[in-house]
Amino acid sequence: LVSCSPEDEAAPTASTTTVTSPAETVKSAVEAPATADTATDNTSPIGEASLDNKTGYPEGGARLLATNIRVGHHQGFDRIVFDLEGTGTPGYFVSYTDEPAQQASGFPLVPAGDSYLQVMIDGTAYPFEVGQEARTLSTTPNEQVVKDILDGGMFEAQSQYIVGINGPKKPFAVAVLTNPTRLVVDVITD
Repeated sequence: LVSCSPEDEAAPTASTTTVTSPAETVKSAVEAPATADTATDNTSPIGEASLDNKTGYPEGGARLLATNIRVGHHQGFDRIVFDLEGTGTPGYFVSYTDEPAQQASGFPLVPAGDSYLQVMIDGTAYPFEVGQEARTLSTTPNEQVVKDILDGGMFEAQSQYIVGINGPKKPFAVAVLTNPTRLVVDVITD
């Protein structure tokens, strides 16, 4: 699985707090050892998981573009990785919503699943602003908990994704990693 590559398996020793600076999250995630042992799948979630909203703020004049979404199952959690290209460090706001809707229009945006996790990536740019072609990154990974991800588009420097979760709301953890830049969301399966 692409999402099981060693770069995505960092498990921080310090937990990610509800409100973090992306630089602090990157530091804690990078300090932890990575494992390449995907056969035994001893990877841990990226931080302390809870049902609380998670917020981080963009830094360094962030002008990023989500280029890919990777999803993989690990023992005890499903990992979602948003690959980002551009400059700066992204911010984020991740929370559950009972009425998933597109941010600018309010149009219902309901993926397959029973619960809905909204991922807002802050500090993003329109594709044409960074010399890229427009693309939609919706995907249907159908993992143990992560069933579907819909792309809600971009509005006022925020890219929106709605994640369809199988069953009731599950605890989740969020972190920003660098080299390359990506936003990681781990959703607990047990």
